[in-house]
Amino acid sequence: LMDIQNEFEGTDQWPAIHDKVTKKVVITACGEQDPAYREDVAEVWPGLQFVKTLQMRSYAYPWFVMPEGESKDTLRAEFMKKEILGKGSALASRYCTWLDGHHYEGEGEEGQFGSNPNIVNTWFGARMGLPKPEPFDFLSEGDSPTFFPMFDWGFRTLENFAYGGIAGRYQKIEDFNSKGEPLNLWDVTEEAYIGRDGQETMTESMWRYVADIQRDFAARIDWSQNDRFEACEHTPKLVVKEGTDLAAAPGAQVILHAEADSPDGADVAVTFRIYNEASAPCAAEVKLEAEGQAACFTIPSSARPGDQIHVIVKAQAEGHYRLVHYQQVILTITE
Repeated sequence: LMDIQNEFEGTDQWPAIHDKVTKKVVITACGEQDPAYREDVAEVWPGLQFVKTLQMRSYAYPWFVMPEGESKDTLRAEFMKKEILGKGSALASRYCTWLDGHHYEGEGEEGQFGSNPNIVNTWFGARMGLPKPEPFDFLSEGDSPTFFPMFDWGFRTLENFAYGGIAGRYQKIEDFNSKGEPLNLWDVTEEAYIGRDGQETMTESMWRYVADIQRDFAARIDWSQNDRFEACEHTPKLVVKEGTDLAAAPGAQVILHAEADSPDGADVAVTFRIYNEASAPCAAEVKLEAEGQAACFTIPSSARPGDQIHVIVKAQAEGHYRLVHYQQVILTITE
């Protein structure tokens, strides 16, 4: 961005180039860990979208504090040892987990999470009162959510980060640069999560998908050491016959038909859910009924033209890794 500015600012081309770059570039960042955005990007490119994909409790050091459930199961030592570390893969041979014996050249003792036995008492989490980790527990992948929207999970995050997806859901926040110009700045939102105890809590919107991510990673480790497609598991294919952009008026009945199959020949289970957090308030009134690979619901009379109702369709293969693929249906209310 600075190179573009240095080359074109003050020229006849600058307004058009500035507009084109502003519309095209999206920066996903693990928060603001240095002043580059505030002091440079926001000052010159205030309309450029900057998304703080900061899901630190879901996929970084503080994951211990999250609600119990399938996502937390895939971060514990049992899963990490069996599915990530224990397969003899070169890809995972130096993957760092808690107290796993790995020593990393160039790291100080305060960063030797694998080989410094005293680190459980001295790391910042101990000072914050986080539980002591067990050997081989997941350590942290805090920056990975910056990349996850680029994977084809079937969500529509890249159309609009408010639509949500595997790296969570985001909202535009009101902020300005030093010139008083509004910024195109986005931050993470929380969503309802039902834990293993049946209690609903508001937490990071990525948490429900961590199990999907971890099992996907485990399957990729298998891919890395196997040259036969048939010997590995793969994500199922999923199509919604009616499409993923629909329109209907209040009172109309909507029927969705999913077609799902596995390239491995595995059985595939399909589920549907209304994504209330990404939808208009009227979505809370929707009563969705599903059977097999079909679902139906009626548009509430309270829906207004332009409202959106998001439906998340999930296909999950019944293999060892239970790999998933999604489709996000967006229904726009008409008059």
